[in-house]
Amino acid sequence: MPNLAALKAANERRWANARITRKATFTPAAKKLVANKARYQAVEALTGVPWWFIAVVHNRESGADFRGVLHNGEKILGTGKKTKLVPKGRGPFTTWEEAAVDALKNCGPYAAKNKDWSVGGTLTLLEQYNGLGYFNKGLPSPYVWAGTDQYSKGKYVADGKFDANAVDQQLGCAGLILAMEAIDPSIAFGRGTVSVTPIATAPAPVASEKPGIWATLWRAVRGKDASVDTTAEKPRPGLHPNGNIVIYDQQAMLSSKGYTEVGQPDGLMGGRTVNAIRAFRSENGLPPRDTIDAKFTAALASAGPRQVARARVEATASDLRENGNTQVAALDSFGWVGKLLLGGGLLGGADQTGILNKATDTLQSAQDTLGTVTTVFTTIIGIAQWCFAHWWMFALGGGIYIVFRVAMAILNMVVLFRRGFVTDGSK
Repeated sequence: MPNLAALKAANERRWANARITRKATFTPAAKKLVANKARYQAVEALTGVPWWFIAVVHNRESGADFRGVLHNGEKILGTGKKTKLVPKGRGPFTTWEEAAVDALKNCGPYAAKNKDWSVGGTLTLLEQYNGLGYFNKGLPSPYVWAGTDQYSKGKYVADGKFDANAVDQQLGCAGLILAMEAIDPSIAFGRGTVSVTPIATAPAPVASEKPGIWATLWRAVRGKDASVDTTAEKPRPGLHPNGNIVIYDQQAMLSSKGYTEVGQPDGLMGGRTVNAIRAFRSENGLPPRDTIDAKFTAALASAGPRQVARARVEATASDLRENGNTQVAALDSFGWVGKLLLGGGLLGGADQTGILNKATDTLQSAQDTLGTVTTVFTTIIGIAQWCFAHWWMFALGGGIYIVFRVAMAILNMVVLFRRGFVTDGSK
């Protein structure tokens, strides 16, 4: 049996001395992984595995392509197919998150069961993810160390076939973690051990035939209702195709308890969801994190309605103006257009214009010779003359419409602020 304690010690020593040798390649890859932090955090919330661990495995297995499952990078999502490579027979899966949870919980090395997230423990777990063939040869694993000065050559080019001179061109997990730490200082070993509280979700629907008319009548005679399928999954309107139902349910609960900055539930861990999580944590005495963990889940389930500050509940448009709300300021500027039109219309109503009178007289004098054609033109000019003469009515109507629409828009901004969708009066 491999001496994992010795491997952990060796990986700790390598980490202490490791330097990236392909920085120009590591940096863009690390930025891409950090940019997708929210999706990895969604899986962390369900497994307890640090998001950055999931990210580097994802990059190693599929080049951080969310079409490839975390197990081995096979692109089987939504196809109804199962994995053909090791681990074989996993799936089928609909979403990347679903597959990732399976890979971490149900497949070796069972990362979701790991309790040692120290440097040595984490790097050894990553090496186990790919196999311990290199350790058995006394070599650093390129799965972990490729692209750093801790690895030079040696690679399994096929299952069971080792080439001592082959060089692994992929980016190793240790170098990726180093590059990611430079971008996101929150990444640190020893963190991420999360005891996840199981969240009740609706079971998958079970197909059942509708009872026939005779069966229904017979049950009615016996005093029993026809069988009802109670296993149907509850509807989740707005759930994104790649959304996670656990995150969706947490979003819905946040919204129902007054944290409306979460927006419309969609199952994705986006910026608005992170803001709502931060707000809930801050207001309920939880550690300042961006993730859904066991304490968060328990606190949200037992929390009452959000206590909204009186200043927010009673906020007015004037309050938003005083706070420098840019949207209200823009609406106010546009409102002046309506006010000018309204004022001009009121002034113009007292003075009728005489434009086109001469044109009408000229056509009237030639009416005998032009006949019907002149009559038509006279009618057209008469309509145009009426419009010019009553321009103030159009200005008045347009001004009233613009002023009304601006007032309604400002009122809507006030409502959004009171409900929490606009969380800062200055924005």
